[in-house]
Amino acid sequence: MNEIRFNKPTMPPASAEVSTSGGKKDKPKIWQKMKKQNIFLAIMLLMIIILVGVSVNFYFKAENIQIGSQTATANEAQKIIEEVSKLIVLPNDEIPTMATIQDPTKLRSQPFFANAKEGDKVLIYTKAGKAILYDPVKKIIVEVAPLNNGTTN
Repeated sequence: MNEIRFNKPTMPPASAEVSTSGGKKDKPKIWQKMKKQNIFLAIMLLMIIILVGVSVNFYFKAENIQIGSQTATANEAQKIIEEVSKLIVLPNDEIPTMATIQDPTKLRSQPFFANAKEGDKVLIYTKAGKAILYDPVKKIIVEVAPLNNGTTN
């Protein structure tokens, strides 16, 4: 009679891929853990990139607002100077320091501000030694006074 031999089944090595149902090959757990870590790192990197992008966007928007407000302030100052120059001769060799009166009640004790009201502009020419109080609503000069810079001649 023919002799039949049976081979003993052998276990695959631990590092080898194991065949499961459906003919697909599963990777060992070490590969699954590394894949999860890589996905986590990729998500974290993506979040960091998004946060940096948003921060840069806000920074540039803030810079544009500041530049825009400075331009608006300079344009407003130039407009006030032009309006006042139609009413009085202004010094040509200097740019005035300009202030807006916000609370005239605090300034009432000073004679220069006796007739001032909220929103009035003060133009201060330090070289010329002159201060001008201007009402931009009525477009009139309210007061003109010499500056006392503390030096005596």
